[in-house]
Amino acid sequence: MTTSSSTPRRADYALGLLNELLAQTPVGDKLKPERELAAEFGVSRRVIRDALDQLESQGRIVRTPGRGTVVQDHPSLQGSLRALGGEPAPQLPRAQEDKTLSQIESFTVPDAVILGSSPIDLMNARLVLEPAIAATAAMHASTQDIHSMQDLIERGRQAQTPHEWEHWDSALHQRIGDATHNQLLQYFYRVLSVARSQTEWGRLRQQTLNTKNQQLYSEQHAAILQAIQARAPQEAAECMRTHLHTVKRTLIDGIDL
Repeated sequence: MTTSSSTPRRADYALGLLNELLAQTPVGDKLKPERELAAEFGVSRRVIRDALDQLESQGRIVRTPGRGTVVQDHPSLQGSLRALGGEPAPQLPRAQEDKTLSQIESFTVPDAVILGSSPIDLMNARLVLEPAIAATAAMHASTQDIHSMQDLIERGRQAQTPHEWEHWDSALHQRIGDATHNQLLQYFYRVLSVARSQTEWGRLRQQTLNTKNQQLYSEQHAAILQAIQARAPQEAAECMRTHLHTVKRTLIDGIDL
C-alpha cells in the first residue's frame, strides 16, 4: 500500500524538479545523464525515466542515442509572460477544453474550397507548409514519433498497389505533422489531407505512380526522416522541399493538366 501510493508522489516530485531544471536550462543544452539526475533528486532511475518520457511526449526535450537529452522548449510559457509583464491567457475548464478540441477535430473543409482547388494548387500549398512542418518536427519529434515514421516508411516500401502506397504515404506525412507537437500546424496539415483525399489528386497520383517513382519517393522519405532524427531543421526542410518538387514535376510531366 505504501509502495503503490508513494510511487506517484515520487514521480510527481521528480517531474516538478525536472520542470524547474528545464526552466533554468537554455534550449539546445543537454541535461545530466539519468543516473546523475536520479542521485541528485533521490529517486530511482525508473522514476526519472518515466518523467523524461512524459516531458518528451510534450515536446520539451528530445532524447537521442549518443547525444543524450536535449532541452527543446521551456515548460512555462505562463511564467515567461508574467516575467515580461504580460498576462497569460486564462485556462479553460477541462470540460470546455474538451468541447473546444472536439469542435476543432470535427471541422470540415468547405466543398467550395475543395472543388475549386486543382492538384497543382494543392502541391503549391504543400510546398509552402510542409518544409516548415518538417523543420519543426526536426526540433520537436519524440523517439516514439521517429519509430512511427520508420514503420510507415517501411510499410510504404512494401505497398503492392498505388492505392496502398498512397495510404501509407499520406499517413507518413500526417505523422510528420503530428511530430511538430504544435496543434495549429497539425490542424493545417489535416486540412491539406482532406484536400488531398477529395480532389483529383488521388486519381492523378495513381496514374503517375509506378515502381520507379515509388522507390524514389521512399528514398526521399528516408532522407527526410534522417534529417528529423539528426535534429537538423534546415536539412529536413530542404529534403521535404526536394521531395515535393519531385512529386509536382512527376504530375506535370505525366499528365497534361
